[in-house]
Amino acid sequence: MWVNEQYFITKAAGETANGKNITIEIKNINTKVDLKKGFFKYDPPSNARIIKNPMLAEE
Repeated sequence: MWVNEQYFITKAAGETANGKNITIEIKNINTKVDLKKGFFKYDPPSNARIIKNPMLAEE
């Protein structure tokens, strides 16, 4: 895991149980935004599927 000067995670790398290497990069982090109340409210549709985390899940 890579962390920048502001302690934000900017990159994570790992290996799955099957030996597949996975890298995730986070760029252009902007914390100076005005988020309205309820912005993160999420009601998934009834047909939504749960996807396993590729860094932890077996393929």
